[in-house]
Amino acid sequence: FYYGWIIDPLTANIIDEGIILAFQAPKSYTTEDLIEIQCHGGVNVTQKILQVCLAQGARLAEKGEFTKRAFLGGRIDLTQVEAVLDIISAKTELFSSLAAYNLSGKLSELINDIRQKLIRLISHIEASVDFPDEVDEMPYEEIETQLTEILETINKVINKASDGNILKHGIKVAIIGKPNVGKSSLFNHLLNSDRAI
Repeated sequence: FYYGWIIDPLTANIIDEGIILAFQAPKSYTTEDLIEIQCHGGVNVTQKILQVCLAQGARLAEKGEFTKRAFLGGRIDLTQVEAVLDIISAKTELFSSLAAYNLSGKLSELINDIRQKLIRLISHIEASVDFPDEVDEMPYEEIETQLTEILETINKVINKASDGNILKHGIKVAIIGKPNVGKSSLFNHLLNSDRAI
């Protein structure tokens, strides 16, 4: 990283004191050469630095462009791309934690593990059919046991995805009843706040 003064090249005026971090490919978020400018956080300062960068030929990134480039560069997979979006849009700490878990690559590892188990099983079955003298046929009970374990793992992933959708989108609930039976009181109690009058 480099420390110094950020200067407007057209006027030679000092804009701010800052740090420039240089990331060389492939060791950046996008897997490309990347520069990050760290400056003091005032709106005027950051706007001026942005204007100088744009005047020198830079352009604004499109929405989601850095994550798209990271995906195209092979740094993250589709489950991690979705996790980035989920982290950005998370409204609860619990959903944010779930999204961070998916971003860490744990979901991808689980899916790849399922895939590898299926490939090994199919390969053994095909090899025993194609080369019966060289590869022993796997007992049907063993095939059934392995497939059952794989299906159980897949069902767990699907159930967690359903739970994740509830955390992400929430559940719509209607509190229905006759007038003055305590609907508003129940609502306020559930929220631990006086929301309903």
